[in-house]
Amino acid sequence: MESETLYHIALIKTNGHGIEDFDIQGTYTDFTKAKAAARDALSEAGYCTESFPVLEIRNDREDWIYGADTFVHAETAGGTALTVAIKPTLNHQKLKGDRDTCRICGNLFYVLQQTVSYDIDSSGNTADMHVDCTCTKYAKAKESALSCLTDRTINMDDFHSLIQYPASEEDAYSNNPILYAVGANGRHYLVSVLGKRQWLQI
Repeated sequence: MESETLYHIALIKTNGHGIEDFDIQGTYTDFTKAKAAARDALSEAGYCTESFPVLEIRNDREDWIYGADTFVHAETAGGTALTVAIKPTLNHQKLKGDRDTCRICGNLFYVLQQTVSYDIDSSGNTADMHVDCTCTKYAKAKESALSCLTDRTINMDDFHSLIQYPASEEDAYSNNPILYAVGANGRHYLVSVLGKRQWLQI
Protein backbone atom coordinates (compact mmCIF):
# COMPACT_ATOMS: atom_id res chain seq x y z
CA MET A 1 0.00 0.00 0.00
CA GLU A 2 1.36 3.41 -1.03
CA SER A 3 0.52 6.73 0.58
CA GLU A 4 1.60 10.35 0.15
CA THR A 5 2.47 10.41 3.86
CA LEU A 6 4.61 8.16 6.04
CA TYR A 7 3.80 7.77 9.74
CA HIS A 8 6.79 7.03 11.97
CA ILE A 9 6.35 5.57 15.47
CA ALA A 10 8.84 7.51 17.59
CA LEU A 11 9.83 6.35 21.07
CA ILE A 12 11.32 9.30 22.94
CA LYS A 13 13.03 9.09 26.32
CA THR A 14 13.52 12.33 28.25
CA ASN A 15 14.88 13.26 31.64
CA GLY A 16 15.37 16.53 33.50
CA HIS A 17 18.04 17.56 31.00
CA GLY A 18 16.04 17.09 27.80
CA ILE A 19 15.92 14.31 25.20
CA GLU A 20 18.04 11.32 26.22
CA ASP A 21 17.13 8.90 23.43
CA PHE A 22 15.06 8.93 20.23
CA ASP A 23 14.20 5.75 18.33
CA ILE A 24 11.90 4.76 15.49
CA GLN A 25 9.82 1.65 16.21
CA GLY A 26 8.26 1.37 12.77
CA THR A 27 6.97 3.24 9.73
CA TYR A 28 3.47 2.93 8.27
CA THR A 29 1.55 4.18 5.26
CA ASP A 30 -1.81 4.23 7.06
CA PHE A 31 -2.58 6.52 10.00
CA THR A 32 -5.07 4.16 11.65
CA LYS A 33 -2.54 1.31 11.60
CA ALA A 34 0.12 3.68 12.94
CA LYS A 35 -2.10 4.71 15.86
CA ALA A 36 -2.67 1.08 16.82
CA ALA A 37 1.08 0.42 16.65
CA ALA A 38 1.82 3.51 18.73
CA ARG A 39 -0.44 2.35 21.55
CA ASP A 40 1.43 -0.98 21.68
CA ALA A 41 4.92 0.47 21.16
CA LEU A 42 6.12 0.31 24.78
CA SER A 43 5.24 -3.37 25.07
CA GLU A 44 6.84 -4.08 21.68
CA ALA A 45 9.99 -2.33 22.90
CA GLY A 46 10.18 -4.70 25.88
CA TYR A 47 8.76 -2.50 28.62
CA CYS A 48 6.43 -3.89 31.26
CA THR A 49 3.71 -1.25 31.15
CA GLU A 50 2.33 -2.32 34.53
CA SER A 51 5.55 -1.09 36.18
CA PHE A 52 4.99 2.57 35.25
CA PRO A 53 3.51 4.69 38.07
CA VAL A 54 2.18 6.99 35.33
CA LEU A 55 0.82 5.58 32.07
CA GLU A 56 -1.54 7.55 29.85
CA ILE A 57 -2.82 6.16 26.54
CA ARG A 58 -4.67 8.39 24.15
CA ASN A 59 -7.97 6.97 22.93
CA ASP A 60 -9.65 9.95 21.23
CA ARG A 61 -9.67 11.76 24.57
CA GLU A 62 -10.64 15.43 24.48
CA ASP A 63 -8.71 16.17 27.70
CA TRP A 64 -5.36 14.97 26.28
CA ILE A 65 -2.56 17.29 27.46
CA TYR A 66 0.61 15.64 26.10
CA GLY A 67 0.67 17.03 22.56
CA ALA A 68 -1.18 16.43 19.32
CA ASP A 69 1.32 13.87 17.98
CA THR A 70 1.66 11.94 21.27
CA PHE A 71 -0.31 8.74 21.81
CA VAL A 72 1.37 7.28 24.91
CA HIS A 73 2.94 9.04 27.87
CA ALA A 74 4.64 7.08 30.65
CA GLU A 75 6.86 7.98 33.59
CA THR A 76 9.23 5.78 35.56
CA ALA A 77 9.68 5.91 39.31
CA GLY A 78 13.02 7.63 38.69
CA GLY A 79 11.43 10.50 36.79
CA THR A 80 12.29 9.48 33.23
CA ALA A 81 9.48 10.13 30.76
CA LEU A 82 8.73 7.86 27.81
CA THR A 83 6.69 9.27 24.97
CA VAL A 84 5.34 7.47 21.93
CA ALA A 85 4.53 9.90 19.15
CA ILE A 86 3.61 9.66 15.48
CA LYS A 87 5.91 11.78 13.32
CA PRO A 88 4.59 12.23 9.76
CA THR A 89 6.73 12.98 6.71
CA LEU A 90 6.06 13.12 2.99
CA ASN A 91 6.63 9.87 1.13
CA HIS A 92 9.06 11.30 -1.42
CA GLN A 93 10.45 7.89 -2.41
CA LYS A 94 6.96 6.39 -2.84
CA LEU A 95 7.65 3.61 -0.35
CA LYS A 96 5.00 0.92 -0.09
CA GLY A 97 3.79 -0.73 3.08
CA ASP A 98 2.66 -4.31 3.57
CA ARG A 99 -0.82 -4.85 2.12
CA ASP A 100 -2.26 -6.04 5.44
CA THR A 101 -0.26 -4.19 8.11
CA CYS A 102 0.74 -1.11 6.05
CA ARG A 103 4.16 -1.33 7.69
CA ILE A 104 7.24 -0.65 5.56
CA CYS A 105 9.87 -3.37 5.79
CA GLY A 106 13.55 -3.54 4.89
CA ASN A 107 16.45 -1.19 5.58
CA LEU A 108 15.39 2.39 6.22
CA PHE A 109 17.50 5.43 7.03
CA TYR A 110 15.88 8.31 8.88
CA VAL A 111 17.25 11.85 8.84
CA LEU A 112 16.63 13.22 12.33
CA GLN A 113 16.90 16.86 13.33
CA GLN A 114 17.00 17.99 16.95
CA THR A 115 16.57 21.69 17.72
CA VAL A 116 17.47 23.02 21.16
CA SER A 117 16.02 26.49 21.70
CA TYR A 118 18.45 28.15 24.08
CA ASP A 119 16.94 31.48 22.99
CA ILE A 120 13.71 30.42 24.71
CA ASP A 121 15.05 28.34 27.61
CA SER A 122 18.70 28.68 28.66
CA SER A 123 18.56 25.30 30.43
CA GLY A 124 18.34 23.51 27.09
CA ASN A 125 15.20 21.63 28.12
CA THR A 126 13.17 23.21 25.33
CA ALA A 127 14.06 20.79 22.56
CA ASP A 128 12.25 19.40 19.56
CA MET A 129 13.10 16.30 17.56
CA HIS A 130 11.53 15.51 14.22
CA VAL A 131 12.01 13.20 11.26
CA ASP A 132 13.12 15.22 8.25
CA CYS A 133 12.91 12.43 5.65
CA THR A 134 13.21 8.68 5.10
CA CYS A 135 15.46 6.95 2.57
CA THR A 136 16.23 3.38 1.58
CA LYS A 137 19.90 4.17 0.85
CA TYR A 138 22.42 5.57 3.33
CA ALA A 139 24.13 7.77 0.73
CA LYS A 140 20.85 9.54 -0.05
CA ALA A 141 20.06 9.97 3.65
CA LYS A 142 23.49 11.45 4.34
CA GLU A 143 23.11 13.84 1.40
CA SER A 144 19.74 14.96 2.76
CA ALA A 145 21.14 15.32 6.27
CA LEU A 146 23.92 17.63 5.10
CA SER A 147 21.44 19.93 3.37
CA CYS A 148 18.36 19.79 5.63
CA LEU A 149 19.30 22.91 7.61
CA THR A 150 19.40 25.14 4.55
CA ASP A 151 16.74 26.44 2.23
CA ARG A 152 16.49 29.19 -0.36
CA THR A 153 16.97 31.92 2.27
CA ILE A 154 19.54 30.24 4.55
CA ASN A 155 23.00 28.96 3.72
CA MET A 156 25.77 27.44 5.78
CA ASP A 157 27.47 30.83 6.21
CA ASP A 158 24.48 32.07 8.22
CA PHE A 159 25.37 29.80 11.16
CA HIS A 160 27.70 31.05 13.90
CA SER A 161 29.39 27.66 13.95
CA LEU A 162 29.00 24.43 12.05
CA ILE A 163 30.68 21.08 12.55
CA GLN A 164 30.42 18.20 10.09
CA TYR A 165 31.31 14.82 11.58
CA PRO A 166 32.83 11.96 9.59
CA ALA A 167 30.20 9.26 9.24
CA SER A 168 29.67 5.94 7.51
CA GLU A 169 26.71 3.61 7.05
CA GLU A 170 27.80 1.57 10.08
CA ASP A 171 27.51 4.70 12.23
CA ALA A 172 23.85 5.09 11.28
CA TYR A 173 22.84 2.08 13.38
CA SER A 174 24.22 3.89 16.44
CA ASN A 175 22.40 7.13 15.54
CA ASN A 176 25.65 9.11 15.51
CA PRO A 177 25.49 12.80 14.54
CA ILE A 178 26.45 14.06 11.11
CA LEU A 179 26.03 17.81 11.55
CA TYR A 180 26.02 20.23 14.48
CA ALA A 181 25.24 23.91 13.99
CA VAL A 182 24.54 27.02 16.06
CA GLY A 183 22.23 29.56 14.47
CA ALA A 184 22.38 33.33 14.74
CA ASN A 185 19.29 33.19 16.96
CA GLY A 186 21.10 31.01 19.51
CA ARG A 187 19.35 27.81 18.56
CA HIS A 188 21.41 24.64 18.34
CA TYR A 189 20.80 22.01 15.66
CA LEU A 190 21.94 18.40 15.70
CA VAL A 191 21.36 16.31 12.57
CA SER A 192 21.86 12.55 12.46
CA VAL A 193 20.99 9.53 10.33
CA LEU A 194 19.34 6.60 12.10
CA GLY A 195 19.47 3.24 10.34
CA LYS A 196 16.80 0.67 11.18
CA ARG A 197 16.12 -2.80 9.84
CA GLN A 198 12.34 -2.94 9.80
CA TRP A 199 10.79 -6.39 9.61
CA LEU A 200 7.21 -7.45 9.19
CA GLN A 201 5.74 -8.52 12.53
CA ILE A 202 3.70 -11.70 12.30
